Amino acid sequence: MKISVDFDGTLIENLSFFRVFFDCFRKQGHKVGILTYRSKEVISKIKKIQPELEIDFLVTRDGEFKILLEEEYKLKMIDMHNIDYHFDDKIRGEKIFAVPEITNPFMKGNDSEL
Repeated sequence: MKISVDFDGTLIENLSFFRVFFDCFRKQGHKVGILTYRSKEVISKIKKIQPELEIDFLVTRDGEFKILLEEEYKLKMIDMHNIDYHFDDKIRGEKIFAVPEITNPFMKGNDSEL
């Protein structure tokens, strides 16, 4: 299975949870990564958490898809990269687990410092 997580508002707000989540899924042989609407400038922020958060892939908004709106872009990337499930705080869809701030099931801590 291939699972992606949005960076802003999802991964960063719930970093402690996703560290454990990614580790558990990777140990079971699944691929986990980040799918973000941000451009490659987000890579420096990801490198800060990389030693503690192992990812298999990173999809950023660059190239020909830069003109798409966020929801269109993410839905297209989910399809293009054969992602089975995506966790996001903003968009909804068949393969997307919504993690809206008001109904966020994860504990918020100091993870949002990045």
